[in-house]
Amino acid sequence: MKKMSIIAAIVFLSLYTVSCTPEALAEEENIELQGTGGDDGDVPAPPTPPPPPPPPNVGG
Repeated sequence: MKKMSIIAAIVFLSLYTVSCTPEALAEEENIELQGTGGDDGDVPAPPTPPPPPPPPNVGG
């Protein structure tokens, strides 16, 4: 019986530490907006990678 009370206490303590209120969630939602490339809000395209080098000349 003592083991059951210890297990119940651990379960309730873990639920208490994990739980939170909606106000706490709203306070933690500080999402920073990332800036875009232009003032009009368009996101610039990523730079294109350089072309691959030409194949080596293997003599024949």
